[in-house]
Amino acid sequence: MFCPKCRSKNVHRSLRRGVYQGLFQRLVFRAPYRCQDCGRRFAAFSFGHRTDGRKHRTFAGWLGIRGTAKMRFVRKVTVGTIALILVVVAVYVALYLSEPSTRVQPTP
Repeated sequence: MFCPKCRSKNVHRSLRRGVYQGLFQRLVFRAPYRCQDCGRRFAAFSFGHRTDGRKHRTFAGWLGIRGTAKMRFVRKVTVGTIALILVVVAVYVALYLSEPSTRVQPTP
């Protein structure tokens, strides 16, 4: 692989930044690279295999979200999941309470 600016072969994989590079470029099998000689950052075709053996620990890391944006993302996902669970439980309770009672009344 060559740098598109200086044509150097001294390039390496760079970290993904943000959702665009984390998700959308993954979908089209592209990855960010950086030239060691001129410092240019560019995207090129890649199958996404990590050669250093590291794995992403979180979904936010896989998307390329780091720092305070990662904390906000995790907080939003957590709150959204809790809200979804509460809605499902509320719907279940409402449906359960709206059904007519099927208990048989004892005859005297």
